[in-house]
Amino acid sequence: MSDDKQDKFNREEIKRNPMGKFADGVNQSQMGNIGELARGGCLNNILTIVLLILGLLFLTQCVF
Repeated sequence: MSDDKQDKFNREEIKRNPMGKFADGVNQSQMGNIGELARGGCLNNILTIVLLILGLLFLTQCVF
């Protein structure tokens, strides 16, 4: 859809269901975004690296 058609569709949707957009926003803020959760952040990456290093250290101690 072009931007004009999308804007018109959004305005019509708000006219038909004014509380729908609000409810969607509230639900999204409570549940979060699955894309962000799956992609992870800096803290998630750091924890993964630390756990991998600790796992490797543990395995090397068991071998010797």
